[in-house]
Amino acid sequence: MSKGISANVGGSYQQAKASYVNVNGTWTKFGGGLSWATITAVSGTYKRHAYASGGGSWVAYEFTGGGAVVSTQGLVEVFILSGGSSFFQKQYQDVYGQGGQWLTGFHVLPEGQNPVTVGAGGVHQYDGTRSKTWGKPSSLGPIASLETVAGSGGNLNEVTNNLTGTPITYGAGSGSSNAPANSGNYSTKNAGSGVVVFRVPASFDQTGN
Repeated sequence: MSKGISANVGGSYQQAKASYVNVNGTWTKFGGGLSWATITAVSGTYKRHAYASGGGSWVAYEFTGGGAVVSTQGLVEVFILSGGSSFFQKQYQDVYGQGGQWLTGFHVLPEGQNPVTVGAGGVHQYDGTRSKTWGKPSSLGPIASLETVAGSGGNLNEVTNNLTGTPITYGAGSGSSNAPANSGNYSTKNAGSGVVVFRVPASFDQTGN
């Protein structure tokens, strides 16, 4: 695969010359120096997934704990999920938790070492501090999800993502799932922690794994 962005054209990956991708919220034209990040080292609590999809070969890293990624500057495709929020009750006010906030799409990873943070889930509270029930943000370098504030419960932020090569449902509300970043059950559980997943074409994974 060439050192540039490729697109699936007629079932095969080809250099994209006149296509656009949403990069950090801005639609950006392929070419003009826009390229995938080359990953040279990965550390921390993660799983590596290598798979074929859409006519191309991919490598994804799935972090369930802290770590670091060393790379050249370039694009990565991400799925970043905050910790879920948990149950809060005070003076007969019930506020149920919900699934973590999530961020996906193509983003620019800076050159050098990029720390990885996986946000913790909120702690259920009866008569405590409401903010303790909020889920903490997750991040890959400067690419970050949002804090998860306790809401009305249910699967408000449930999402299915397949960057690891296998569809996984995250963010189920009210403790209805064991998926990462599910929110705490009614009065009995803390919320689940988040997850950080990113992928690049296999030829841009130079970690030696």
